[in-house]
Amino acid sequence: MRIIISQRNDLTTKEIDKLISLENKDVLINLSRFQNLTIEQIDNVLLNSVYLSKKYLIENQKLILEQKNKLIDLMKNSSLDYKDLINKINT
Repeated sequence: MRIIISQRNDLTTKEIDKLISLENKDVLINLSRFQNLTIEQIDNVLLNSVYLSKKYLIENQKLILEQKNKLIDLMKNSSLDYKDLINKINT
């Protein structure tokens, strides 16, 4: 149910904050994909981000330089291959 709610386009900032606090990876993916997140919300999503949430943050959110650098650091220090996302964030 929370996963579907995170796709709605009428969520308030408080509702989005509450969903982020659940730290559910599928919810975070959908929030990154379907919502316009604030700087603080993006920072909170980054803490528990998985590949797809990172991908949608890069593709759909307005990231500040500090967030871009944090994402790059997280991806470089991961055992997963993030080359495609690192290239995308650098363009």
